[in-house]
Amino acid sequence: MTAKNLLFICITITASAGASAIFAQERNVDAAIAAVENQDYMTAYQIFKTLAVEGDAEAQHNLAILYRQGKGVMQNPKLAAVWFRKAADQGLASAQYYLGHMYDAGEGVEKNPQLAVQWYQKGAQGGDPLAQANLGVCYANGEGINQDIVLAYVWFSLAASQGLTAALENRNLLKKDMSDELLQNAQRLTRDYFSRYVAPFQVQVSQQSGSSHPRIPGGHQGIRTEPSAAATQSAPATERLPPGHGGN
Repeated sequence: MTAKNLLFICITITASAGASAIFAQERNVDAAIAAVENQDYMTAYQIFKTLAVEGDAEAQHNLAILYRQGKGVMQNPKLAAVWFRKAADQGLASAQYYLGHMYDAGEGVEKNPQLAVQWYQKGAQGGDPLAQANLGVCYANGEGINQDIVLAYVWFSLAASQGLTAALENRNLLKKDMSDELLQNAQRLTRDYFSRYVAPFQVQVSQQSGSSHPRIPGGHQGIRTEPSAAATQSAPATERLPPGHGGN
């Protein structure tokens, strides 16, 4: 057997082993998701924990959800934040949203509006509608970042385009008191941002509709927002869209 043939066989065997490992991992994730659906959270926790330690971002996200909700394991917001951070560092937009929310609310971490904005920005640019909505809140209220009504309008619009009713209501609150020029600028920027931070991810979702790496629900709940008594005409006060308390 020639060295060339031997090399080919080694590469083939290695590739085959790698494919088998990926298949086994995906099968494990499927089993964990099925366990969640059957409310067998302890089994789900054990599987997600194993995969999360191995570096799987989706598993890290789902493990964080279980720690946050106290399902299959004792509730531990600090560990939830740790695992969300690991998934967020790998670019998972949903985890970036959660981490932003935790810094925003001081849940499992010390409250830090600036870090909340930073993680909301990452999640928003990664296409997560909840991150987009909460980033809009931060811009509208000038919390953790300089107030910018145009950018608040833009991020609310992007979140609304993905079905968040509360984001649409927030955008309409801002719209009432925006000048024609300001509104035109905001609408122009919205079209640009939509092409960058929504459309590409809609394509990905369509292409990955058969993915065996689904995420367990975090209990996201939209909150209907109303202007507070302290709201000014130029900047209505708005509220965040937090993950649901207790989850599904």
